[in-house]
Amino acid sequence: MIPFFSVTTQVRFYHTDIQVPDFSAYRRKDVKDSTAVSKESENSRKSFTYLIVGGLLNEMFRFSPNVVTQ
Repeated sequence: MIPFFSVTTQVRFYHTDIQVPDFSAYRRKDVKDSTAVSKESENSRKSFTYLIVGGLLNEMFRFSPNVVTQ
């Protein structure tokens, strides 16, 4: 008798040879120290990000009527 379904098994091994990349070159100086409390520098980090995003949005809304009317 021939079985209707053929069962195959799959074995997955852990990838122990993969190295995790080091992103410390891209981190801000305030949060590089893992023992320091990051809440202390939270306001300055957030204000910088909000300033950049706000400036980009301001320029986008400022120049978008020129693009739409052309």
